[in-house]
Amino acid sequence: GDWESGNLGRKRPSLGIPEGPYLEKASVEGLAHFRQTAAKLAEAGYTVKSVPVMADFEEIYARHNLIVAAEAARVHKEWYAQYKALYHWKTAELIERGQKISGEQLADAVAGREKLREELTAVMDTHNLDLWLSPAAPGPAPAGLDSTGDPVMNLPWTHSGLPTLTLPSGFNDAGLPLGLELNGRWYEDEMLLAYGRQIEAAISR
Repeated sequence: GDWESGNLGRKRPSLGIPEGPYLEKASVEGLAHFRQTAAKLAEAGYTVKSVPVMADFEEIYARHNLIVAAEAARVHKEWYAQYKALYHWKTAELIERGQKISGEQLADAVAGREKLREELTAVMDTHNLDLWLSPAAPGPAPAGLDSTGDPVMNLPWTHSGLPTLTLPSGFNDAGLPLGLELNGRWYEDEMLLAYGRQIEAAISR
C-alpha cells in the first residue's frame, strides 16, 4: 500500500564500483565484461566512480554463511530429527554445521549485518552515489541445469538487506549470458527499479 512509483528515476544516477576483495571474486572473463559494461554507461553520460569498500569481505562472507547455517538448523530442527535420511547431503551438511553455532554467535553475526548496511550507506553518502554496480555472478551462467552457479557476487548485498536488481548485459563467446547487478539504498526499492529501467535501456543500445 505504500508503494511509490510516481516520477522516480528521471535523473541519471551516480554509480559506484565497489573496488577491493569483493570485486576480485569475479573471474577474469566476468570482470572484463563488467568493466566494459561500466565503461559503456560512462560513455552514455553516467557518472561512474571506483570506490574502495568491503576490505573485510572474507569476514562478511563467513558471517553470512554462519547466519544461513544457523537459521537452517533452527528452522529444520524437528524435521531433521525425524527425516534426516531424506535430506540431500548438502542440506544435511548445512544443518549439522548450523547446529554447532551458538545463539550468541548468531546474534553477533546479525548485528554485523546491520553494521555492513550502515557502512555501505555511509560510503554512498560520502561519494554521492545512488547505486552500486557489480557483476551479477563471477562469470557467465554455467551450462546445463546441474547448478545455478556461485552466488558470491550477490552475497554482501543480500547480507546487508540492500535492494538488488540484475539486468542481462551480454553473452560470452560460448553464447552463455552475463549480467549486471544494481544495488540500491535501504528501502528504496521503487527507485532501484526506476533506475534499472533506465540503465537497461542504456546497456542494450
